Amino acid sequence: MLRARVVLLVAAIGLCAGMLVRGVAWQQPPAISPPTGSAASDAGNRGRPRVPSRHRERPATPEVIYVALATDTDTYLVPIADRTAARSPQDALTRLITFRSEREGIASPIPPGTRLRSVRIDEDGTAVADFSREIQDNFNGGARFEQVMVYSIVNTLAQFPQVKRVRILVEGQPVESLGGHIDASVPLEPDRSMVLTSGWGGRE
Repeated sequence: MLRARVVLLVAAIGLCAGMLVRGVAWQQPPAISPPTGSAASDAGNRGRPRVPSRHRERPATPEVIYVALATDTDTYLVPIADRTAARSPQDALTRLITFRSEREGIASPIPPGTRLRSVRIDEDGTAVADFSREIQDNFNGGARFEQVMVYSIVNTLAQFPQVKRVRILVEGQPVESLGGHIDASVPLEPDRSMVLTSGWGGRE
């Protein structure tokens, strides 16, 4: 009889212990696996400012052309905002040649009748701009205006990040100069010493 009671007591204790273990297991939250792959990346970057990818950045392009401004004392280059100029070097020079303004004293320094034959950019960063013969034949200015004309071309093209210097051709051939004063036989780097950026009334 005593033995039967002991057996029942042991069984009861075992039953209670099993129920206790099952209750503890039921109360524990399920294990969560650490995020992997893109989820891990998103979790790690949460709260941090987003930095745009380099390939999404727009390349720097020009939105101005440099034209002539004649004052009572001198002639300067001034920047004129022009979104068309940002499309390509050829568009920029075409806008420079065809530029017209109603403001007195502001005009394209390129002689009338001049045509842009072609523009190319060599691997070393030299832009080669080829003009029709009218750029020489129809030029009637002095040394200062020739300087303004030459560097209106050079500075306008040099805004493109791939352009480091500019070589000017006429009818596909190299020339000593366009008007007899400025050496155009070698590639020219931009010169902004004659650019007037303030005090002339702003950009058009």
